[in-house]
Amino acid sequence: MKKIFFALLLSICSIESFAQNPVGKWKVESYYSNEHKFDSHKALLSSRPCVADIFYEITEDGKYRLNASKSACDEKYKKIQEKIWSETKWRLKDKMIQLSSTDFAVSKDYTITFSRNKMIWKNEWDTITYVKIN
Repeated sequence: MKKIFFALLLSICSIESFAQNPVGKWKVESYYSNEHKFDSHKALLSSRPCVADIFYEITEDGKYRLNASKSACDEKYKKIQEKIWSETKWRLKDKMIQLSSTDFAVSKDYTITFSRNKMIWKNEWDTITYVKIN
């Protein structure tokens, strides 16, 4: 009976991890440079604590937007950051997520994985960990 229960539990967990997608609201937990062994998000938080309230919205229609509306950052900073991400699109291709502001003529590509409420993007240079928010 225990074996059947654990097999069923494992199957449900496996299905959930395959069914996940990046659509939703996400906060950056870390932005780690694999090359320099440095978490730039942690450094940004220490110099601009207001960044803790910034999140990214990934929509069904392919938009990837920074949302600073709830942040205590100054208006100039918020407008600049939101402008930078205002044209960014995303798409999934196999196990890769691609970001582009040039209709994918050029893109930044990451392997995407999910673990519970976290989404991890990884490529040769960076590892970005996001936490899902409601």
